[in-house]
Amino acid sequence: MIYHGNYESLSDLKRTVDIAVASLTPHLRDFDSIIVQGMSGVIVAIPVGLALDKPVVILRKNSDDHHKETRNVINLKRIGRRVLFLDDFVSLGTTRNRVEKYVECETAARMIGQYLYSPPVSFIIEPKRKYTRKGV
Repeated sequence: MIYHGNYESLSDLKRTVDIAVASLTPHLRDFDSIIVQGMSGVIVAIPVGLALDKPVVILRKNSDDHHKETRNVINLKRIGRRVLFLDDFVSLGTTRNRVEKYVECETAARMIGQYLYSPPVSFIIEPKRKYTRKGV
């Protein structure tokens, strides 16, 4: 799925999206928007969001400075109150923790869990962690 060894491939994007849509459809009431970070997340999240009728929020990486005038968060106005983090895999959890902290501290939303679309595919709803808003 999307990743094959040491190179990336979009040859099975449709299959990846179809599996994600099928996996998430029974849980549509659990989340009202999707958040991603990174190009592979965007490539998968956009068609998944369209198929599930859920808005997708893109949290750009700090190193993504190709368009300095572009905001770091795209589509933030559409973020819901219960956000699902969509990603390819978890290694140390650094990206996931960064995204969750952003959601919890900078918006009125709560990250309810994550969906990992690379094998082994998993959908996890997790208990709420405690983060505080900046300056509070």
